[in-house]
Amino acid sequence: MRHFDEAFGDPFGGGEAISTEVFRANESLRKQREARNFRYEGDADAPKLTRSGKIVRRREMEVDTEEGERDGAGAEADAYGAGNGEGEDDDMLGMERQEERPDIDMDVDISAPAVDSPSALKPLLPAARQHILRILSTLTGNGIARDPPPFADEDTNEALQGLANLLKGTVERGEGNSAMLVGPRGTGKTRTMVRALQLLPSTSTSAPIIVRLSGHAQTNDRLAIREMGKQIAEAEGEKAGGDEVEEEEAEGEDQEYAPTTLPSHLLALLTVPSPRAIIIVMEEFDLFTEHARQALLYCLLDVVQSVKTGPVESTGRGVAVIGLTSRIDTLLLLEKRVKSRFSHRVWRVNSPLAPGGPGWKVLLKSTLCPSIVPPQASTPAKKNGRVKPVETEEERWFRDWRDLVDIMLDDEDMARYLDRLTGLTTDVRNLYRPFIIPLVQYAASLNTIGVRTLTASVLSQIELAGWGLAHTKLKGLAQPEQAILVISKHLAYAGREEFNFAQVEEEYLRFARTRLVGSGKVRWPIGVLRVAFDDLLHLGLLVPTGHSSLSAQFAKVRCTLTPHEIVAWFKGEGANLLSTELANWGRMMGGHA
Repeated sequence: MRHFDEAFGDPFGGGEAISTEVFRANESLRKQREARNFRYEGDADAPKLTRSGKIVRRREMEVDTEEGERDGAGAEADAYGAGNGEGEDDDMLGMERQEERPDIDMDVDISAPAVDSPSALKPLLPAARQHILRILSTLTGNGIARDPPPFADEDTNEALQGLANLLKGTVERGEGNSAMLVGPRGTGKTRTMVRALQLLPSTSTSAPIIVRLSGHAQTNDRLAIREMGKQIAEAEGEKAGGDEVEEEEAEGEDQEYAPTTLPSHLLALLTVPSPRAIIIVMEEFDLFTEHARQALLYCLLDVVQSVKTGPVESTGRGVAVIGLTSRIDTLLLLEKRVKSRFSHRVWRVNSPLAPGGPGWKVLLKSTLCPSIVPPQASTPAKKNGRVKPVETEEERWFRDWRDLVDIMLDDEDMARYLDRLTGLTTDVRNLYRPFIIPLVQYAASLNTIGVRTLTASVLSQIELAGWGLAHTKLKGLAQPEQAILVISKHLAYAGREEFNFAQVEEEYLRFARTRLVGSGKVRWPIGVLRVAFDDLLHLGLLVPTGHSSLSAQFAKVRCTLTPHEIVAWFKGEGANLLSTELANWGRMMGGHA
């Protein structure tokens, strides 16, 4: 290959012709030399200009015709290398630096989007954002204790109406009442209690004092009495505490505290004549029955029983003690002296997901689309003498949101998964939980949410919980691990739900002797089964049930999958993952191989 200078010295001579590769290499070398000699002397922060000198993204700027022609001619001359040295400071990309003139505004916002570019994404409207945050407060349970949404069946809700009438007698007539709300976790006991308080007709001067206690926070009577005195004193506008409280704190926190009567300062707060009744709400009521001699319950119910009904100005204020618990036998846990002072009013709170309830579709519809009126920001327009309503941007968003929720709830996959979820539990929180993350991401983003995005996010969370999580783990199991699951299914049908690795080894060897002989299949070594057994323990499909002091060979375990789930797996997606002999054994509902 000849040198660059020699190649271009006599291109039409009698020498060898220049190949395409040599020509491209020479052009690359020439451009590199020009780039090394180039020195940019313009302003890096100057706005971008066209070849004619116009500023990009400024449609309103007008340029004189003569200037444009002169600039175009100058740019054309520079492109062809003409000029007497005046173009040395020009831009090598064919753009000239325009001189500042008083009639041209050079302060250009270069961060603004181009005219032909798509508009930037807009954030959520304030009304829409408040709507989403309100839904999230209901889904997470944060707004239940402050402002719970109304029930769909408030007129026929026996627990709500009975509790509201009971509290109405305490507030208006100064009665002493006690009651208990019983129901599984997540069925709405706290929501029923707070909603009943909202239905009370009270003014600012007769609003009841709400005292909230929890069996998890107030683990003994001393803490409960201190918390009651603090909340009542703060509601009355007094200083919490007193000499007796300081003496109690100095006695020692670890001593068993079982008072025979309430402290004098707390007793005075409960019995003083006042138009403001006191309603004591005791969450986890069954835990208070475990306190020493149930002294607190005895004292409170004794005060409730001694309240005299009459004008609230002259008689003692009304007092109500409401217990919330998930144990149906809580009434049997009360001592005889405490039970005799309890009114035995017990209401059961049924879950809306229970048979006979509204169901998950009605519940999600009322939760995701609460009754709210979007703001009216526009006036009706008149067309042909008729008033035509103008749909505002907020109204359009609310309409689109309702359509999105309706389409999502009518989705077949969504209905199938939610039917399976609500068939396993009546806890409303489990139904709400998959919707929290998509709505949080939607509230924090600038983009709109689609039906498929929301549905896919909800389905993925449901799929990765409970049986869905185990189902996902089954898809990645090796053949020895699936064979151990088949053996665990066989042992469960034989009445041995708890087993050890020695039993698994024995069953597999028996299977190999009866089914693998003559089939040409190789029996797995025992070490392979041992590794597969440990992998199942690590994945959580096998859980230990015996003492850890035993050797690994004889440590008891059990399978977290039921025999019916294992059979359903090998009849479905796992039918072709094992050999014919093991797959047939996996599909058997019982019996030996």
